[in-house]
Amino acid sequence: MVLYILDMNRFEQSKYCTELSKHKKHHAAGQFLLRHALGEEAYEKAEFAKSEHGKPYIKGHPIHYNISHSGQYAVLVTAEAEVGVDIQEKKSVRMDAMAKRFFSTEEWQAYTMADGEEEREKLFFYIWCRKEAYGKYLGTGLSTEVLQTNVFSDLTDVQFIEYEAAEGYQISICCGKEESIEEVISVFEGL
Repeated sequence: MVLYILDMNRFEQSKYCTELSKHKKHHAAGQFLLRHALGEEAYEKAEFAKSEHGKPYIKGHPIHYNISHSGQYAVLVTAEAEVGVDIQEKKSVRMDAMAKRFFSTEEWQAYTMADGEEEREKLFFYIWCRKEAYGKYLGTGLSTEVLQTNVFSDLTDVQFIEYEAAEGYQISICCGKEESIEEVISVFEGL
């Protein structure tokens, strides 16, 4: 499994970024990462499709992938089996309201028992990132089933790998038990 990280500020200043809107820049960054990971020729030949729930994949290709972006970073994970990734900028959100509404009973209890605001914020993003990554792994997004799942104890067939790309950002990868990160690539280094 390989994790690719792209600094959006550097991407926006590069010759590779020509899109104007924020949404289009994030989409262009994800495609840039995928092109970089697969190689130009394989990317050009790839036949992209979407699963029943809308998760993109490459028909007939052995590599599974998932893309996420938040704030100034975009990330891509490639693996030989299903994978989901989420990156979250730890910025001000209505944590209490979101946690109460979307966390499982056990997650909510752990969140409310966290020692102080800093620990609650850390736990909130830890749980939220895992939920997003799990939903992307399944290809369902944040479905009711995913939101009701306790990401600490309900999942025995997957694992979560946490990674900190930069201060203030949480990355969570959901993958099979046998997977591990073989390499982390900062895409603009050396380009």
